[in-house]
Amino acid sequence: MVTRVSDGTLVEIEGERTRLPPDLAASLREWAEVVEAVCAHEEAGNRALVSERGRRLAHRLARATRSRVRYVDPLVDRVVLVSAPPGARASRTSTAAEPVPWATGLTASALTGGPVAVGLSALFLDLLTDGPLALLVANLVVVGGLAPAVLLLARRAVWRWVAHGVAGGVLVSWFVLALSLLGPR
Repeated sequence: MVTRVSDGTLVEIEGERTRLPPDLAASLREWAEVVEAVCAHEEAGNRALVSERGRRLAHRLARATRSRVRYVDPLVDRVVLVSAPPGARASRTSTAAEPVPWATGLTASALTGGPVAVGLSALFLDLLTDGPLALLVANLVVVGGLAPAVLLLARRAVWRWVAHGVAGGVLVSWFVLALSLLGPR
């Protein structure tokens, strides 16, 4: 049974601390702020909505921690025991790992990285005849422009493969450029 919620991210369950998924911890903190606002303004119409949201969060907490949760509705001062459904898995945001789709992901990375590598290599090798300054400026503009998008995409579950492909394509084009600089002119 949950005996105490410390800062919204750690929960103590029968003397053992458990880390909550970040989105659940944020939802619990947000709900606590809403409860304080509703209690302070005595908004009767919102009480039912706040109580229902609290019950839903208690169910999510029970699933995430795989334990019973004692939910005290702060607006009606009623205690409800919430249990995770039998055989329930932890939520997708918990620490349980999902299988990584390596075959599909690497295929997406290769299909993205190939054209990026060919395109950048052609651009860089063409600019190599114009001099090192043009090559440096092109590298800064192209790779600097791609970097923010790649960093944002790398945090998404599916798009991370595309981001890895773009980053790999850039690295391959730099390798081709380095080989061409070392070779005979």
